[in-house]
Amino acid sequence: MWKLVEHWFGQHTHEACGRDDGANCRLTSHGSPSRPFESYQPGEEENIFLNPVFSRAQHFLDAAHAKHAANPTIAITAVVPAWDDLTLDGWTIAHTWPTGTEVFQHPNGDTAGPLHWPVHVLRLEAAHIDTVPDTH
Repeated sequence: MWKLVEHWFGQHTHEACGRDDGANCRLTSHGSPSRPFESYQPGEEENIFLNPVFSRAQHFLDAAHAKHAANPTIAITAVVPAWDDLTLDGWTIAHTWPTGTEVFQHPNGDTAGPLHWPVHVLRLEAAHIDTVPDTH
């Protein structure tokens, strides 16, 4: 899944949902319970990846949306369950994997097994703000 998502959206700069020891992260810049995403201050034009514990998906989607609203130069990719009770306002559904698809892998490369429900890949794109030259 990681290679495919990076193929679609480019290299990510921060992985928001990792373990404290980083064992499940692919990036050195990552969040964890001791370094929560809510405290992370993204720089200009960052490309953030979220794959939260599904029971906390809405919490992370809301936090990501707030970060994007505060800094529209960032882009955010989120992998979350396709559950009807999630609010996806402002997010683009880039892809949906159906139930039964094997997309997740353990850090050792073994498959984590088939999906128990559909999973969305969501995207908040960075705003491309062109500056107008000062004519005065």
